[in-house]
Amino acid sequence: MKCYIARPDPILLFLIIFFFGCIPERKLILPNFNNFNINSYCYENQIKMKTEIVNKISSKTDEVIKACMDVEKKRFHLTAILNKTNGKSKIITYEMYMIDDMAYVWSSFKPEWIKFRINEKRWEEENVMRKQIQFIQFSNIRKIKKGGMYLLKINPPPMDFWNIIMLQTGEHPLLKLLNINYADAIKEMNMEIWTTKDFYPLKCNMQMKAIIKGKMLKKPFRMIINIKSKYKYWNHNKPLNIQLPEKAKHAKMYVEEE
Repeated sequence: MKCYIARPDPILLFLIIFFFGCIPERKLILPNFNNFNINSYCYENQIKMKTEIVNKISSKTDEVIKACMDVEKKRFHLTAILNKTNGKSKIITYEMYMIDDMAYVWSSFKPEWIKFRINEKRWEEENVMRKQIQFIQFSNIRKIKKGGMYLLKINPPPMDFWNIIMLQTGEHPLLKLLNINYADAIKEMNMEIWTTKDFYPLKCNMQMKAIIKGKMLKKPFRMIINIKSKYKYWNHNKPLNIQLPEKAKHAKMYVEEE
């Protein structure tokens, strides 16, 4: 008895590959983020940064931030542990509450509660999720559906990316003296956001390498910055019980924010 091996029809094989293996990615339809409100959430932010001023000094910073924000009730609580190595290792812990138009801060560097007035701009700055959501709307996005989530790969404008990745760590004081061309300075940048199917952020990973060149006091200046920042989000639109502790209620008044 002869045995025959069936060979696939080349035309049929072509059609299978074309329709099932090479389907163009559908364009992601995004909601109107002007009407997209997440009124409360919690997050953790892990930051690793290395800064090197060529031929001078280098430093490493590891920071872990945990925070909860209630946008509607204007309640915010943040704790952080900062480990900075600049020849010697130095660990600083700090805590902050924002209640309406007042901020309350405690630091192990100066272990006493102080308070100062804040404005609406400060609330916008601390609403990190909102800032990241805006990148989803205005950036080029590639969609990958993965485990019931969306993985959004984003290519934001360099200056906007710089501002958001440096939000928690703050700029090096020397950089304020330079007129930085961000598009030229940023050599590597990567931003990914994982969201639910309703585009509620779950994770955000950012990475940047920048080389800052210029003149400082008429001498050549070159700084290399490497930074990685990872966010995790939870408790979207859940009730949050953020209460000012008794010791903070007796905080000393500091200076008003401008």
